[in-house]
Amino acid sequence: MKNKIKGLSLVALTTILPMFITFADEITDTIDSVINWLTTVGGGLAVLFIVIAGVMMITSNENADNVKKAGQIIKWAGIGLAIILLARAITGIVKGFV
Repeated sequence: MKNKIKGLSLVALTTILPMFITFADEITDTIDSVINWLTTVGGGLAVLFIVIAGVMMITSNENADNVKKAGQIIKWAGIGLAIILLARAITGIVKGFV
């Protein structure tokens, strides 16, 4: 029974693997499109939040709570932007290995 399962898995693997190799370029193109879209949207939102927090800080009239909130927004937007850029770099490195 185990030999039959091994034989069937080998046949399935040799049948399916060439199909994945054929579509590899389409898959990487799709992944690149998704990564480009996500980094564009995420980076734009991070920059937008930094600008909004800057305006919030300027118009706070030295209210300590508003300045603190704006500082937190800038901090987390910066962290998010760094994560987005690192994710793009890591996917580029992994894609280079594959």
